[in-house]
Amino acid sequence: RDFVKLELAWVSAQLAGRKHAMRISILNMAGRELAALEADASWTKHDVCSRVPELQAGCSWARLFFGMHELAGEVTLAAMHVSTGAHLHVVFERCRRWGVLTASWDHTARLWSTVSGDCLRTFAGHDDIVTSAVFSQDGAFVLTASRDRAAKVWCTTSGACLRTLSGHADWVKSAVFSRDASLVLTASRDRTARLWHTDSRECRCIYRGHANGVWSAVLSPNELHVLTASYDGTAKVWVSRTGELLRTLAGHAGWVKSAVFSGDGTQVLTASHDRTVKLWSARSGRCQLTLEGHSGWVLSAVFSPDGQQVLSASRDGTAKLWSALSGECLRTFEGHRDWVNTAVFSSDGSEVLTASLDHTAKLWSADSGECRLTLEGHAVVVESAVFVPEGMPAVGPAISPKAERQSAVPEGCLRILAQ
Repeated sequence: RDFVKLELAWVSAQLAGRKHAMRISILNMAGRELAALEADASWTKHDVCSRVPELQAGCSWARLFFGMHELAGEVTLAAMHVSTGAHLHVVFERCRRWGVLTASWDHTARLWSTVSGDCLRTFAGHDDIVTSAVFSQDGAFVLTASRDRAAKVWCTTSGACLRTLSGHADWVKSAVFSRDASLVLTASRDRTARLWHTDSRECRCIYRGHANGVWSAVLSPNELHVLTASYDGTAKVWVSRTGELLRTLAGHAGWVKSAVFSGDGTQVLTASHDRTVKLWSARSGRCQLTLEGHSGWVLSAVFSPDGQQVLSASRDGTAKLWSALSGECLRTFEGHRDWVNTAVFSSDGSEVLTASLDHTAKLWSADSGECRLTLEGHAVVVESAVFVPEGMPAVGPAISPKAERQSAVPEGCLRILAQ
């Protein structure tokens, strides 16, 4: 009798479980089935996403709908009256920022999907560490700088190298495009910055005057000036067309690792080995504010898109968010296991992207400080990371080496580059 009771209890439990089990399908907006799941009525969005491979890395951006109702937070399938045979549709909220670009000590730059976490494209061709990687404004090109003393221009869609800019006598530490990608500005440990014509590879201007290596160089928003940061402890402002030195920003007690203009060009932000960030008047060269709080070298600092906040990256393993008005530290992003080399904002300021000595890049919520995604794939240090430009078309998975050898560089890349 006891055995019969146990067997009946087991059958009852199974029947009770089936009352709450259901078979549902997860579809994208094109109607393609991403997964068919044996779901429980008590499942929430997290439970569904964790069982769909294409959603596991991008759960923060995925929105699940059953008809007009959204499965969000702690809402359950039962609460939405989902039953067997139901279809849930997934929409990615942040499709405009579908990817990021990283530069690494493994001699490559890589383009990643922020939805799946997969590597979509590898830009390989440098003979040494890739120190930085950035996009052109429209996303058609990638520009890399390397310790092999060269900068390279690549076609984003094919991964083909289009131009190599050679002429520096030492490592190239950074490289950036002009707005229309017709010019490239590089910074080098040879104590100079150089302005190049992208198509002809001709060096148009050399900026000489630093007493030590130049770590970074950027153009002002109107492209009339160049700003450089150097191991000599200063930042300098130059006339971009002639190379004339306009002013020197001196006040740090260590190497200046980065220097950038504010969006309107009226202020300059510098990051230094003296563990501080300084805010300067671009016109007068006067220091207006010093941000103190990092316990290690500050390796980079940038303004938020609205200019109201500052984001810094440090050897202490953190990134920090500051008020650009008061200097107050608003938030600390903790989670990397080693130095944070760079930290940047998304175009709307809602997200933060960091690159680290721990071989990873991380994506964070700027508001909450929550880490939303960790990109792992580089075997060594990640030097820099940037978001894809706003509105840039998505790039598909990389084609096979055989197919890449057979395909020519897309005509559009060469045509745009020659304009």
